Amino acid sequence: MFSYLAFVGMMLVFVYRTTLVRSDLVSENYYSEELKYQNQIEKVENTKSKQNEFSYTFSADKLLITFNDLNANGKLLLFKPDNAAFDKVYLIVKGELVIQTRSLPKGKWILKADWISGSKPFYNEQVFFKE
Repeated sequence: MFSYLAFVGMMLVFVYRTTLVRSDLVSENYYSEELKYQNQIEKVENTKSKQNEFSYTFSADKLLITFNDLNANGKLLLFKPDNAAFDKVYLIVKGELVIQTRSLPKGKWILKADWISGSKPFYNEQVFFKE
């Protein structure tokens, strides 16, 4: 009898706790957010299909980023996954960018490039580690 009451009591506790958890599966503006995400997917597909990517060369004091298309314009986010205070946005002009790295802390960094070449948008990410 005690085990039955314990089981029923635990089930009531679980049911009560589940009513406290938010279960919003869809945002209020899900359609516009889906369109934005679809645009992001198309940018990535454009990058894959045209081989229009960027490369980087990392040294002790600078990071040189070069795009395959020298007419590329857009923005590059230097993203530090473990500390948003170090995130920085740079403008890409004429397919090249030089970033001074002396002040960057050690660790994992992600280069997130969002650019336009001709009339097509592109997006690519690359990871590097500063030691």
